[in-house]
Amino acid sequence: MDVFTDVDIFREVVTATLRGVVVYLLLDDSQFQSFLTMSQRVGVNIQDLKVRGGS
Repeated sequence: MDVFTDVDIFREVVTATLRGVVVYLLLDDSQFQSFLTMSQRVGVNIQDLKVRGGS
């Protein structure tokens, strides 16, 4: 299983969203803490991001 903790890729994703590209990230609960730690390390507050639930 891959873990999304690559800071460079994350920055590119954030940059794309700032240009208006819609990006969806599907994160497994078991790996979410690693993603959260990485995002906090680069100064991104997940609370500030628009989260869209499924259904």
